Amino acid sequence: MLLLLVVLLSVFVVIVSLWGWNISRLVCHPFLALRRSGVASRVLVVDAIFVSLLIVNSSCGAAVNRSEENAAMHGAAASVFTYPSSPPDMVTTHARDLLQGNAQGAAIAQTPATIDFERFDIDPRRYGTDYGAWGNVVLGPDGKYYFGFGDHSTAQGGQDGSLLCSYDPVTRTHSILLFSKDLFGPGGEGKWHGRPDIDPRTGDMYLIGFYQGHIVSYNIYSRRASDLGAPVPGSGWAEHTWDWQRNRLYGVGDGKGSVLVYDTKNKKVIHQGQPVDARTGAPFYWNDRARLLDRETGNLYGTDADNHLTKYDAATNTFTIMRSRLPSRLRAWTNQKEADGSFWIFDDQGDIYKFYPEQDRVEYKGKNWGTHGWYTAFLERSTDGRFLYYSLSNPTSNEGQPILQYDTRTNQRKVIAFLANYYAHTYHYQPIKIYGGALSRDNSSFFVVSDGNIVNGPRIPALFNIHIPVSERGSN
Repeated sequence: MLLLLVVLLSVFVVIVSLWGWNISRLVCHPFLALRRSGVASRVLVVDAIFVSLLIVNSSCGAAVNRSEENAAMHGAAASVFTYPSSPPDMVTTHARDLLQGNAQGAAIAQTPATIDFERFDIDPRRYGTDYGAWGNVVLGPDGKYYFGFGDHSTAQGGQDGSLLCSYDPVTRTHSILLFSKDLFGPGGEGKWHGRPDIDPRTGDMYLIGFYQGHIVSYNIYSRRASDLGAPVPGSGWAEHTWDWQRNRLYGVGDGKGSVLVYDTKNKKVIHQGQPVDARTGAPFYWNDRARLLDRETGNLYGTDADNHLTKYDAATNTFTIMRSRLPSRLRAWTNQKEADGSFWIFDDQGDIYKFYPEQDRVEYKGKNWGTHGWYTAFLERSTDGRFLYYSLSNPTSNEGQPILQYDTRTNQRKVIAFLANYYAHTYHYQPIKIYGGALSRDNSSFFVVSDGNIVNGPRIPALFNIHIPVSERGSN
């Protein structure tokens, strides 16, 4: 009899799964499952049968979901979402025209880079329109690049939907991994704007919403996603980063100068609100884009309203306004510390510094572009520390959208490629600004995601994988 009941329940669950319903939510949250049915191919049939066996095994008939242990413990069901794969559509260029432009006093590479280029076409009927690339890019332990897009359609007030995506440089294909409306429902989430850090041991990732402020856990291998809710209802977080070594998720940029410190292991808030200076006892405003994480110490750094560097000590859960001061807010930084204990940083105006956190000292090095500097939102460091790579994050069509290399030994800047004119003329795509990029592990390629548009057409992001010639990477 029990075996017959198991078989019948399994058949029922398989039918439900084929209809596209999430069986874990059907069991635990039936109305939610029905409301969200059909939005993506979700739960594997094997998972569904396993759930039915668990239900039969439960003597009290309690609802059982298929979420991971942590998610289940904290009431957040994990869902698997799958999306249609995109066929390879990369085009490869190797043209001297990529070296044509005004370098504003910087050197220009002698050998043109080989560049793989592709527009990231997004189905407007399924996902909405006007997607842009606003956050950082992370190279995952699986060799793929991970990044997010945000829907900035005017009709939706820029808050309609967001996408978590990946690019595989081996197969030269991109994928949509998660659509915010599939996880949150019709309200969606307009942007994942921060850094999608990944624990290399497990493939876990945490995101915070720019507008709604919900925390999302995602695993790049199982593709299980969980909505952990908004730790501070009514507050979104413009920037975030995850210290996976210490299970601390940081968010800044709620419009009030607040800092969020969230324990991802125990799923609880450690701190939220404006920080208080441990020396004076006075609250202060933490800038809404600054979140330099020292992975050796676990300390977080930013700037206050007067552009003093600020510190959160993870060991003592205290905040401090430091003595060091920048001309404008901290905006870009390397994610690895140098052997001398410093980080390379850019302020909001494109000033280059070395920042020594233990010494509370900054050392000015020059401008990142031209004689006045340029707003830049990310900074990548080669593994040996020899070179920094970046681009410009304010509209730069007139500047040629340069891909830049900075030599930390000589303090010399060099343009590896000018993207704007070549791709506008050759492929009718106009790169406008770049907010994120990541180097390959061997430093041979620099992958960036561009915000831009079809020439005289709609906004659409694009992917560039820039293979840096060996002759332009110097000798160690």
